[in-house]
Amino acid sequence: MRRALGLALLAAALVAAPAGAAVPAPTFVDFETASGSNPTISGADFGAECGTRVNSGTAHSGVQYLTVNCSPLFVNFQTGQATVRLFYRAPTGFPGRVVANGNDAQFENVASTSQTVSPGEWKSLVLSTRDSAATITQFEMSFEDASQQITTFDIDDFG
Repeated sequence: MRRALGLALLAAALVAAPAGAAVPAPTFVDFETASGSNPTISGADFGAECGTRVNSGTAHSGVQYLTVNCSPLFVNFQTGQATVRLFYRAPTGFPGRVVANGNDAQFENVASTSQTVSPGEWKSLVLSTRDSAATITQFEMSFEDASQQITTFDIDDFG
């Protein structure tokens, strides 16, 4: 009897979860197939007050990246994200910090982070919700410095 129960529990554990229980994969964008300004890629709408544009050159990976013409960058997702990862590059000589926030569909902040900028180098940034729920529908990233200059910056491998 115990052996049968043990085998039944083992079989139940090995059965795949129903298809309806699948969680959508996170959005990932490397900009390699993108072009133009303020692109929409894989369900993510990229924009900034001064606009964005896809450029070619020394990307984090591949040859294309997104230039943000002024801070802040806004990204709207069609489906919620639990974590947003990206690489960014600030202009050489730019002092300050980068600040990132994630908001839910009701525009409530569900995630935030900040870090010191390493000018001229690609640096990673990871933003995760406090409760690990896939509720980030809007991502915002800005730079803070003492001079409050409007500056361009680049992002790549966003997801």
